Amino acid sequence: MAETNLVKTLVKSLKVLECFANGGRELGNSEVAKLLGMNKSNSHDILQTFVRMGYMEQDPTTLKYSLSVKMLEFSSSVNQHIGYYRVVYDIMDQLADTVESVVYFSIPHDTDVLYLYSSHPKAQRKSFPYRPVGGELCPMYCSSMGKAMLAFAGTELMEKMKGRELIKFTDITIDSYEGLEREIQGIRDKGYAVDRGEHEYGIGAVGVPVFDPRRNLIAAMSICVTVSALTKENVFIFSEKLKEAAFQIRMRL
Repeated sequence: MAETNLVKTLVKSLKVLECFANGGRELGNSEVAKLLGMNKSNSHDILQTFVRMGYMEQDPTTLKYSLSVKMLEFSSSVNQHIGYYRVVYDIMDQLADTVESVVYFSIPHDTDVLYLYSSHPKAQRKSFPYRPVGGELCPMYCSSMGKAMLAFAGTELMEKMKGRELIKFTDITIDSYEGLEREIQGIRDKGYAVDRGEHEYGIGAVGVPVFDPRRNLIAAMSICVTVSALTKENVFIFSEKLKEAAFQIRMRL
C-alpha cells in the first residue's frame, strides 16, 4: 500500500495500542503522548475512544490506561489461525514434567521473539503462581530462543538485526554485533542457545530452533530456569530434551 493511501488517524490509533503491547503495561495519557511524540489532546481522544469501545480500561484512581480482556478475542483468533497449539502443547507439557521446569514456545516477529505458549510442570501448578506470556515480546539478541532463531533463520534476519540498537538489560547482555556474531556461530555449532541472565537478572534458559519438514525455521522452544541451575550437566540434558521435542513437532507438521 502506498504511503499516501494510509489512513493517518488509524495509524496513530494503532501506534497507541502498540505502546501497551508488552508486559501488561499501564500508561497515562502524558506517557503515551511522550512515547509517540504526539499531541496530548490527540492521544487522549484515541485512548478514550478505545475505552468506550471496550478495548481499554482506565483506572479511576490513577487515570492510567491498560488493555482490556476484550483484546483476548484477537489473541484466541490469531492462535487458532497459526494452528500450533494442537501440535505442540502436549509435547510441551510432557517436557515440562520431565525437566520440572517451565517450557516456552515462540515465533519470530520482526527482530523480537513473540511468545505464544508456556507449559508449567504439573507438580508446581498449585504451589507456584505463574502468568500467561502469550503475546509478550523479547528482543532476539538477549534470549535463548531469539539467539536460536538468529542462528538458523538465514542471513537476512541477522542483517535486519543490525539495524537495531542493542540495549543492555543486564551486565552480561550482548551489546555489540561482533559479540553477537561470535555467539551465533557457536550456537550453529552446538545446535542450541543459552541465556545466562541476559534479559533478566537471575533468569536463564536453554533454547533450540523448531523447523518445519522442509527445514525452514518456524519457531523456537526453551526451558527456563534460574541461572544457578544452568550447570554444564543441566545445559546438556535440557538441550537434548529440547532437540527431541523440536523433532517431534517437526514430524507432526
